[in-house]
Amino acid sequence: MKDLQFEEKMILNELRKNSRISMLEVAKKTNIPLSTVYDKVNTYERGIIKKHTAIIDFAMLGYLSRVLVIIKVKKEERLNFLNYLANHPNINTLYRTNSDSDFIFELVSNNAKETNDILEDIGDLKGFVSKSYFTLIDDIKREDFLIK
Repeated sequence: MKDLQFEEKMILNELRKNSRISMLEVAKKTNIPLSTVYDKVNTYERGIIKKHTAIIDFAMLGYLSRVLVIIKVKKEERLNFLNYLANHPNINTLYRTNSDSDFIFELVSNNAKETNDILEDIGDLKGFVSKSYFTLIDDIKREDFLIK
C-alpha cells in the first residue's frame, strides 16, 4: 500500500465525495495550491483512480430488481465463469473471493422474472456448484469510504 501524505488523502477524499469537483474547488477546500492538486490528480489518474463513474438509481430507470449473488463453481471452470460473468450485460459489479464461494456479483434486471431467468442460465453452465442470492432493497451506504 502506498503511504499517502495528509494532503494526498485530502485531495482523494474530495474526489471520492464528488468526482466532478473542479481542481480549483479541491484546492480551495483543502488549502493546497492548485498546481499541486492538478499534478497529484494527473498522477492518480495513471494508477490510483481506476475510473470516474456515476452511482445510478437503477429503479428510476425501470430496473426494479437488484440481487446480490454468491456462487461456487468447480475449480477447473473458474476462468470460464469469470469470463461469462465479466461480460454479462446485467452484472453491475463482480468480485472474486477466496472463501467458500468463488464469485459475488450484483445482478440488475427489469423484474423478478428476468432475474430468475438469468440465474437459471448461470445455474445451467458447466461447472456450476451452488448459489445464494439476496434481494437488495435499498442502498444504505455505497462508495463512501474515505481515506484516514
